[in-house]
Amino acid sequence: MSDSVFGPTRHPDLVHRAVEIICRAGYLTLATADSAGRPWAAQLQYAWFTSPLSLVFGSHVEARHSVDIAASGRAAAAASLLPGVRGGPDGLQVAGPCTALGGAALELHAAAFYRQMYADPGEARDHALSPEQLSGDAPLRLYELRVEELWILDLDRWAKEQVSARVQVESAAVEQALSDLNATEHAPR
Repeated sequence: MSDSVFGPTRHPDLVHRAVEIICRAGYLTLATADSAGRPWAAQLQYAWFTSPLSLVFGSHVEARHSVDIAASGRAAAAASLLPGVRGGPDGLQVAGPCTALGGAALELHAAAFYRQMYADPGEARDHALSPEQLSGDAPLRLYELRVEELWILDLDRWAKEQVSARVQVESAAVEQALSDLNATEHAPR
């Protein structure tokens, strides 16, 4: 299925796998770089949203990745399932603009972020921080990584050649599939 040489694919199997990973992984490894190009990675719990497709995570404003994001406005991330659809690992990588949420965007995402973090609604309410606790002089923020690029493991190529390659999947197709899933499950995101 490796057709990314010709641009991102909308292949239904790959879109379905991407949706499964996004919905089930729960944690991502965030990758940033500072102004000198020194890389950094951090594992963080995340929530996903559509309109636009994004991964939202919380962090302290003084964390190294938060400082990197403030300086560059970009990040990448990887999310994995163990085991994946074929019994081995499965994962995806994303990249795009990344910023701290504020104003109306923070108001829109804050409560839904905590509902995804905790299965029990009472527990979500107990742990939720208000938008006021995530802005201004407060030390914590919610950050949004907007998915511009999405790549998924090429399991077919691995099976045939044992080459660990990626296939680019059209992020708009993944966003539509997640939106359809939301409509089916009536879950606000």
